[in-house]
Amino acid sequence: MFRYLLLFFCVSNLSFGQVFITIDQDTDEFIEDVNYTLYKDRGEVFNGVTLSDRPTEISQGLLYDSITFSRVDYETLGLLRKNIDSVIYLKKRIFYLDEVVVGAKQDKSITLGETNRFVKRIYSNLSEDLDEGLVFTNTLPYVLQLDKIVFYVKKVHFKTAYKINFSEMKKTTLNYGNQYANVGDVMYATDTLYLNPKDNRKIEVALPPDWYLEPDKPVFVWIQLLGYYDEDGHKTALEPEMRTRLRFQLSDNLDYYAKMYNVKSKNLTEELININLLHTNYAFSNPSVKLANSTFSAPAIVLYAHKAEPLPVKHENVSAPK
Repeated sequence: MFRYLLLFFCVSNLSFGQVFITIDQDTDEFIEDVNYTLYKDRGEVFNGVTLSDRPTEISQGLLYDSITFSRVDYETLGLLRKNIDSVIYLKKRIFYLDEVVVGAKQDKSITLGETNRFVKRIYSNLSEDLDEGLVFTNTLPYVLQLDKIVFYVKKVHFKTAYKINFSEMKKTTLNYGNQYANVGDVMYATDTLYLNPKDNRKIEVALPPDWYLEPDKPVFVWIQLLGYYDEDGHKTALEPEMRTRLRFQLSDNLDYYAKMYNVKSKNLTEELININLLHTNYAFSNPSVKLANSTFSAPAIVLYAHKAEPLPVKHENVSAPK
């Protein structure tokens, strides 16, 4: 809502001077503290910093023919005055995950999943039911031994009991171009785990040493809520804004499945639908509608593994005791 109010303000005040806001082109989020410099005949005539609480306005009295926008973590953008719009889109130069730059790995760990930028405005509450999850597939020609799973949460307000389920991913079904997940039995589940208010937003969970993923065998991973507890250790119900939430990241894959909200019945659908494929189909069917890049996102969940040497004997997967 804040963004649209800003856009309206920009358009309605153009007659009083050039007014603009700076927006991240991937997430559509407002960027503050952007340096801008005005030029006339290649000479600098003015410089300033964008405002954090309202659109930035360039006075009508300033004579200039071009402008540049710069911030250390964004690519510098130069525009002619005639090409300046009320919304300036900037491209991120460095990608962050959990406020740490993602760079080359120094160890031999293999990452399954994406490590893209967080989307601040998109998240999901942990659920007791199978409402969403991610598919992970070993695309390498050898068996992987899974080491740990990493996921990211927003601020934890109350002690949160949860477990992580690794379920069999059966064949998907197609219906009118949409893809639905057929999730099977739980192959492995962690014991009951806990998140506490003082925990970091990056959560790491070690996996057992005999947990393997064979080539081309997909697994469906979902995090299940078991309950919230107050300071006295009593199980409690929470308002939506106080519940523990999974953080989302930009996604280029079609591995995220979730139940949709039915506006007629006011309930969730029974099926788990491929969300990013749904958005892709919509964009293809409506070429005149431009979807924001942040529309294509998924929970920030990553598996870490290494090559199993020697290849293990095929074992029986067992579920953790309930």
